[in-house]
Amino acid sequence: MVLTERRLHGPIAVDEMYQIGDDISRLRPEVPSFSELGVIDIHALTMCLKSGIHSEIRVSLDTLATISCEPQLQISLENCDDLVESLIDYAEDQVDFLTDNIPETSDTIHLPSYEEVVRGCHSEHTSLADVPEFGSLEYQLDRAVERLICVTTILRNFSFSESNFGVLGIPAVTQCFAGIFRNIGTRKMFLRREQNTLNLMKDAVVFMGNLAHSMQIPGKDEMLSFLHFLLAFSPLPEPTSKPGQAMFSEFNPSIHRYTPAAVDGLAKLLARDDPNRAYFSAIFSGDGSTPPQPDLLTRAFGLAISCIPHNKPLGVVDARKVFLLQGLLAADVLTSFADGPMAKLWLGSVDGFAIHLLRLSCALCTDRLPHINMRQRSQEPEAYAFGALVHRGLAILRRLAEKTKQVDKSSSLCFPSGITPRKESLLGALLLPNMDPNIIRQLVSYAQLAE
Repeated sequence: MVLTERRLHGPIAVDEMYQIGDDISRLRPEVPSFSELGVIDIHALTMCLKSGIHSEIRVSLDTLATISCEPQLQISLENCDDLVESLIDYAEDQVDFLTDNIPETSDTIHLPSYEEVVRGCHSEHTSLADVPEFGSLEYQLDRAVERLICVTTILRNFSFSESNFGVLGIPAVTQCFAGIFRNIGTRKMFLRREQNTLNLMKDAVVFMGNLAHSMQIPGKDEMLSFLHFLLAFSPLPEPTSKPGQAMFSEFNPSIHRYTPAAVDGLAKLLARDDPNRAYFSAIFSGDGSTPPQPDLLTRAFGLAISCIPHNKPLGVVDARKVFLLQGLLAADVLTSFADGPMAKLWLGSVDGFAIHLLRLSCALCTDRLPHINMRQRSQEPEAYAFGALVHRGLAILRRLAEKTKQVDKSSSLCFPSGITPRKESLLGALLLPNMDPNIIRQLVSYAQLAE
């Protein structure tokens, strides 16, 4: 018996119904596309935000969201009067409305990790949604969250233009984001749903990765909120999950898609001088009013070094070049905040991060740097990148080893095996062509610490 293909599923022609539904969704007059907007008056959109009329505000937010993600149009916020201030004021109104109706459950900030939020989203998608009644308080809270996320999305889109860094880095913007992070960490389900939390986290981490170096942080509390937020993108489990030992988790690109942006933001915050350095010092070491928080320092270091590949080919290093540069820059700065016992804990981590970092530095010395022709101008950026990776990697290991030696003068015997270069490796490095003499000096001085 031959079965003929049937286009009907029962009495329904699914193909035809799908086409009808696609036409309805395409032709429904909701939000006009960029090509249909015509002349755009930024001042009028700003006044719509200030009007307080829901329909006017919706038109303004929809239009700004459309034009901010259009690659053909570059908007300079310096020429848009007080558009950013109006967006921030409106976002703070939504935050105030949410805080008035969602009770605080903790005095300390505890943000859910990115992995936990993603798992929560999967659970939401497979369960039946609870749709609140129109006009109820729950309905208004849901709409407030949607409007808040729309504002953060607009700010994220504007942050891709370098000309907007100065306008978006003002204290009002940083205070708004810090307040949002603090409320997410101190109130249960502040954004109502896990999907909303995920959307805002993605917007905020991209925003920080773009212009963290231009952000004007007004105080230590705001810096602490930013630090907690960035640490939410650390790979799990946390390095401080077991007392007395550290185990740093490795970056997995299929899971931790936004960890590079978080590391980029952390490196840019750490690379700035005062007041950022003073804020981090007060957070990690204590300033008299608050106790030191070594767990935060270890978690920040774990986030920074998560980029180091474990027993992977050098092709992975080529793909992660920028990620590694920013991660080792952040780790280099963080080692200056660590004391002797903390440095010893990091060097002896269960995962052997020091061994992987030394192996990475030696592999770049032998397999990458000697084959770069410095006479070719096209290879200069590559030579600088690989040289910077080796310099920063060896600087991290040397500083940690020096601080470990300060705790115990005989601690050379306590160094885990494999974290110092062997004499054969040093001799091979000396014989390599085009080797940077500064790298040779770093290798020799680091090896002498084990003697």
